Amino acid sequence: MTDARPTLQVALDTATDRGTVALAEGDTPPREVALGEARTHARTVVPALEDLLRQAGRSFAEVTAVVVGAGPGSFTGVRVAAATAKALVHVLGIPLLSRSSLEAAAWGPAWEDAEHRLVLFDARGERVFWTHVRAGPGGLVSVVAPIAGELDDVCAHLAGWVGPPPLCAGSGALRHRARLEASGARVQAAAGLPSAAALVALARLDPDGSRVENPARWQPEYLKPWTGRTSGAR
Repeated sequence: MTDARPTLQVALDTATDRGTVALAEGDTPPREVALGEARTHARTVVPALEDLLRQAGRSFAEVTAVVVGAGPGSFTGVRVAAATAKALVHVLGIPLLSRSSLEAAAWGPAWEDAEHRLVLFDARGERVFWTHVRAGPGGLVSVVAPIAGELDDVCAHLAGWVGPPPLCAGSGALRHRARLEASGARVQAAAGLPSAAALVALARLDPDGSRVENPARWQPEYLKPWTGRTSGAR
């Protein structure tokens, strides 16, 4: 008898202190759980995925794809997710899909009806990883692709903004809230959180654009301009 159960995807993101994993069956909403402290992500990410699979009555042998947050963020955190995802797809012989962790943090109901969304991850001092997207009926459209830079770059981007103030969120936005608001932006504390469930949602909207052609050679988005940028090759 043919197994008619839906496709099964697992997703993971450990680019920031808030690591998450998710399980998605077919087109149903993903189930997501948060990991513990960042220093434990390397040893807790796979057991957390196993727990989700067990609760769903499924196993790794049934997983049909892995979706990974490509960063940027903590170098160690980005590397943990990338190495785990690459190992899983190698062992299981299944596709790897990737989306920017910044892009995923720009997705979700916490953003309410904000059309223009800026996500900033704190990179210490005046440094930030950031992106600017526009939300539309078909998903997110890139205005400024994920980049690493200085807070001055973001403020310059906001200078002279015409229209409703864009909404900024993420750890970098919270740290530099006063300057961003002085530049005309709004800052939202509840939005801008990296999310494995959001990775799944974005991959569903653009499966072809998310698929990694050569998982063995793929590298995540470390985006460190002060040491040289490393970008993923799909």
